[in-house]
Amino acid sequence: ATAAIEKARQDEAKAIATAQEKEIKRIAAAEKSRRLREEQERFEALEVERVRLEQEKIRERMIQQEKERIIRECQKAKLIEEERFHREQERAELELEKAVKVAAEAAALAEKRRQMEHRAAVEKMKKTRADAKRRAEEDAAREEAEATKEQKRMMALV
Repeated sequence: ATAAIEKARQDEAKAIATAQEKEIKRIAAAEKSRRLREEQERFEALEVERVRLEQEKIRERMIQQEKERIIRECQKAKLIEEERFHREQERAELELEKAVKVAAEAAALAEKRRQMEHRAAVEKMKKTRADAKRRAEEDAAREEAEATKEQKRMMALV
């Protein structure tokens, strides 16, 4: 009977030890499962953060590329505007040169016309003087002829 009691005690102690061992294994498995879950959650959080950072880098890169594109467009527009300005400036300078040339030609023609008019006036004055001198000489000759005729008639009367 003592052996049976001892055997029962041993079996009970073994059962308690087995139950404790199972409980320890269950607790260890639960702890391991909890740690794995926490580690998985940390990993997922890190993965979410990594993806967010990658997307942020991509957005920053796209913003930088857009800035660079805008800068290039502005530089291109500036070059086009400068070229247009230079073309307009060259055209204006050519027009100014043409206007100066036309004005110089007009001044030269006006001077030539003035000189021709002056020559014509001088010629007209010379002709007028010559005509006046000739008329004066004709008048003087006529008066002299009349005076001579008058003198002859007076002589004939005397």
